[in-house]
Amino acid sequence: MRLSTFIRDNMESILVEWEAFARTLEPAAGTMSSLALRDHARPMLAAIAADIETSQSRLEQHEKSQGLQEDGARSAATTHGGLRHDVGFNLGQLMAEFRALRASVLRQWAARNATPLPEHLEEMTRFNEAIDEAIADSVAQYSEELGKARDTFTAILGHDLRSPLAAIVMSAHNIASARLSPEQSEKAVATISRSAHAMKNMIRDLLDFAGSRLGRSMPIRVEHGRLDAVCDLVLNEVMAIYPKRNFEFETEGDLDGEFDPGRVGQVLSNLLNNAVNHGDGTQPVRMAARGDGDTLSVSVTNHGAPIPPENLQNLFRQPPATRQPPGPGSSGLGLGLYIAHEIAAAHAGSISAESGSEVTTFTLSLPRRQAVATEASV
Repeated sequence: MRLSTFIRDNMESILVEWEAFARTLEPAAGTMSSLALRDHARPMLAAIAADIETSQSRLEQHEKSQGLQEDGARSAATTHGGLRHDVGFNLGQLMAEFRALRASVLRQWAARNATPLPEHLEEMTRFNEAIDEAIADSVAQYSEELGKARDTFTAILGHDLRSPLAAIVMSAHNIASARLSPEQSEKAVATISRSAHAMKNMIRDLLDFAGSRLGRSMPIRVEHGRLDAVCDLVLNEVMAIYPKRNFEFETEGDLDGEFDPGRVGQVLSNLLNNAVNHGDGTQPVRMAARGDGDTLSVSVTNHGAPIPPENLQNLFRQPPATRQPPGPGSSGLGLGLYIAHEIAAAHAGSISAESGSEVTTFTLSLPRRQAVATEASV
């Protein structure tokens, strides 16, 4: 059987193996749908099959080996590389997908051809050449997207650090001038405190993000505590930042458990700030903590415009390329949901989002007891 014919006739079985392998590439693939995992594999394989059947002159072979010819497989591979970057695959995982695809196709094809024919060698050579080109184009697009993301992130960091720093400098100058009334001095001190807190959050989020991208799990320090106490503390802090917003809080069940209160508070602070910044200001933000069996959970709900379905899947994967201006309680770097996901994973828990026509709800779920307590790094 010709390799091109085999690829067309066995497309689904090849894609099943592609999807199964892609699903092992954690953490990015953990919650991806079958459609997202398969991505552009089908059109890429179809284009490779068509390419194998196309005769080539020596000049065309040379141009193709030099990357001077564009085809459907290369176009699909380029798009694939960009999308894999967007959902959080690392470069090694991207290349591993193509290695697995090559091995899967050749292994299945060889099993159908007990006696290899001379023309099979030519077809295998053409197939390997096409896969190599797909890898090169996919990696090139991934690298381009990585560079764009790095530049965008650096610009955001520089811009957002400048604002609180300027506020601190100006307030300190005003205090030093000794011309302020007691009320004005108190206001200036409060401005310095808020701005310093914002900068601290930016640096914390940046360090957490950098650590996770280097392959380190989020450090946590587990201790015994009550989830409602953490909720109360965080809610009071957010209410102080947004005194004109309405908040509701309810509890249900036994909220006693084992978790890192600082890290859980970090998640809840991110969720509450997002709810305020992106929700309808005339409607209350609602937080609910529940204890049910072996699970503790906290949900944060806001009214307002829904999150598009196509965006829900990637909310927790990496910082977006574009964002809305940060609110006063936000770190401003667009890392909050990504870090929230990493903190939940460090607790062997999960975080999810649901968004309808009127309300959006984020839910953090944690096991009541932690199997292993991980000491936080200094």
